[in-house]
Amino acid sequence: VNVSSFYDSSVALLLNYSSRWWNLQFNGGLTFNHLSERTIQSNVTSGMSQNFTVLGGLQRSISESWVAGLNLSDQTLVGPAKNTVLNRSINLNFNYSYF
Repeated sequence: VNVSSFYDSSVALLLNYSSRWWNLQFNGGLTFNHLSERTIQSNVTSGMSQNFTVLGGLQRSISESWVAGLNLSDQTLVGPAKNTVLNRSINLNFNYSYF
């Protein structure tokens, strides 16, 4: 399969705030993703695709070694998406630092 040259670009605005309230860290952001038109096998064109992603989350240190976090990612909240599949996810994570 031959694919023509194309551009893939993204821009992100991310913010982080560390609070004294329960030692929570708040994260937020907005990203814009753009993928230019591609031609496959010299006669099929994919079209340009673009979307926005809204990010949010919070983290808290449980102990010196453990951190818990909850994060949200949603591509359905902002802007007109073009020629793309939209995703929405919620993640719960626990991180252990052994150093």
